[in-house]
Amino acid sequence: MKSANGLDEPKVTGSVRRTKPGSSTRTLSYNVTPLPGQQVTFAEQGKAAVQILGRARSGRGTLRFTPADGRGGRHKVIALVSSYGKPRTQITVATYVAPAPRRPARVTRLRARRSGTRLAVTWARAANAKRYEIRATLSDGRRLRIRQAAARLTIPAVARATRATITVTGLKADLTRGKAATVKVAAQKKAIRKATPA
Repeated sequence: MKSANGLDEPKVTGSVRRTKPGSSTRTLSYNVTPLPGQQVTFAEQGKAAVQILGRARSGRGTLRFTPADGRGGRHKVIALVSSYGKPRTQITVATYVAPAPRRPARVTRLRARRSGTRLAVTWARAANAKRYEIRATLSDGRRLRIRQAAARLTIPAVARATRATITVTGLKADLTRGKAATVKVAAQKKAIRKATPA
């Protein structure tokens, strides 16, 4: 069938299945009827979720993908069809139920060590975390809130008598939070110097 401009109508079909039992990834199987000058790119759309899955390389093929971050529920896979470099149409080729997004894992191996007047805070990277939020409450009156990608932080000018409570939370790119981990730092006792006998 030809459209009003004399071009053949695009024909794209597809289906989505779980890559393997228990896996979070999905596989899109597609079938594209080739046309001169045609390009087909597949995208996923859901509530507060969108991503490009890839381009059709031949008439038949597969694309493996991880569901886009966002709410779980019904997602659509759409074929974005262009002709000689110009957008032409969009075709919904499949739907599937996406799982609820995974939160970042809890930070582990959280440590805080004194080094002179500095406090070195380190932790292991958490699964699904892109950044970390560090909150530090010090007994000298300071309250710190820092967001960063690195899994370490140095707090300067920490006196021996200063106590601290430090909490680290993993964050996803959309700022979805994981469970927090906390470490406490006690005041450091002063060394007792023994008198030297005369």
